[in-house]
Amino acid sequence: RLGEKRPQVIVGALNPAMLRLAGDVADGVLLNYLPASHVAWSVEQVRSGGDAEIYAYIHAGVGDREQGIDKARRDLFSYAVVDSYAQAFERAGFADEVAAIRMHHANRDRDAAVAAVSDRMVDSIDICGDAAHVAHAVQEYRDAGVEVPVIMPMPWGEDRVATIEATIDAVTT
Repeated sequence: RLGEKRPQVIVGALNPAMLRLAGDVADGVLLNYLPASHVAWSVEQVRSGGDAEIYAYIHAGVGDREQGIDKARRDLFSYAVVDSYAQAFERAGFADEVAAIRMHHANRDRDAAVAAVSDRMVDSIDICGDAAHVAHAVQEYRDAGVEVPVIMPMPWGEDRVATIEATIDAVTT
């Protein structure tokens, strides 16, 4: 009945069965918290179900990495303790980090769990650096198969608004 007014259905998906299902039934699939290196695998899963358009949240911020790295570790920790994200992180090559995070978390040692988030994991998923670095990272996601990058600015500088604006400028110019 809606004709051309039919809203698009975009489904968030991480793991194989959901990626395939979303590829089959949705107009688009929204990927989240994954490195560019894992996009191709995710796209392959989606394509085995259908031809949904590939969206991805890209967590990035133009700023001083050293100012943001502790916040990035806490951010990734909070997802690594969730089973579905833990499985996705493991598949993306961060199994050692996930095991350490979850072991320390189970032992109620939050500081050690957060510290177990490696620099490699942070640099792959919560990208922080100068404008050229952020723009290059977004292009890596596109090259890997993301058709619609959805920028999630990481406002981890002293001036949050300036960080967000610089991030948006970096990826739109």
